[in-house]
Amino acid sequence: MVFPLTSSRFVALGGRDYKRQLWDVRDVFTGDKVGTVSTNFVVANTWALSPDGASLAVLQWSPRLLIVWDVKSGRRLGEISVEVGVSEFAAFLSPDRLAAIDGSRGLKVFSVPELREVQTLSPPKSGEPDPWKFGFSPGGRYVAQTTRDSFEYGHIEIHDLTTGELVGRTKVGAAPQDPDRMLVNGFFIQSLVFSPDGTELAALFAKGDQLGLVVIDMATGQATDNFQFANAVGGQGPHRKVRPMLDWFPDKQRWLYQGLGLIDRKARKMIWTLPDADFLIPNTMPHGRRVIDDETIVRAVIDGNDVTIERYALPLAEINR
Repeated sequence: MVFPLTSSRFVALGGRDYKRQLWDVRDVFTGDKVGTVSTNFVVANTWALSPDGASLAVLQWSPRLLIVWDVKSGRRLGEISVEVGVSEFAAFLSPDRLAAIDGSRGLKVFSVPELREVQTLSPPKSGEPDPWKFGFSPGGRYVAQTTRDSFEYGHIEIHDLTTGELVGRTKVGAAPQDPDRMLVNGFFIQSLVFSPDGTELAALFAKGDQLGLVVIDMATGQATDNFQFANAVGGQGPHRKVRPMLDWFPDKQRWLYQGLGLIDRKARKMIWTLPDADFLIPNTMPHGRRVIDDETIVRAVIDGNDVTIERYALPLAEINR
């Protein structure tokens, strides 16, 4: 199951055998099929769907290619050679812009369908970019990332991907003896996620069985919320393989954490966890749950090799007690 990186009503459902892979792209709200992409078996962990459901892409391991298909016709639009390194990442920022980590060469943005490179964001000093530390604004104009500038500190930086310019940065601490991990109040940063309207940026961080959130107002650069709380879902779930690890609700008062727990902004803690075991989607399905509106999430239901999607109405009476 693959959802677009930014808010969208479309989802790709895939299945495979040893020879072929089949992807159906459907409208979450109506169930209508947009189209099907049938490919030879591809060795890859990273697939991407455009927010309009029109294009599907894969970051293939062997040979190392970024490939794009037109969903409605099933036609292969093109491919481009990339350096697939330790950090795998590919996502559509908008229907006509596709981002991918090009190994040690950094984050690159390509036009679709031409697959022409239009922007490059250089990698941090410590090596390849960390896909878990990228956050993209709705529409894909801005990207947030963590950088380490010395053994003592680093920054959360905001870049404009249309110009390549650095437009904002917030200083954070560095983790001792670990060049790739940044700290906020002694907690390791896990994920950076923009709000649905792009006006706020949430930094999720963790330390042991504690979680925390720092919410930054994009207009002022100031933190509007900063709180820590117990991780009520513990070691359950697919952890870092869930993208995004944090999903905003449209009213910006709650977040879905790893598809398993609800964090409430007013209560400043995790107030509810999803009870049923079929939310624990295997690691091979990193996009198994997604917020649709303030009362509904989408979940994957597995029956053998078949995967279907269900709209799940949150039990708000129970949650709001």
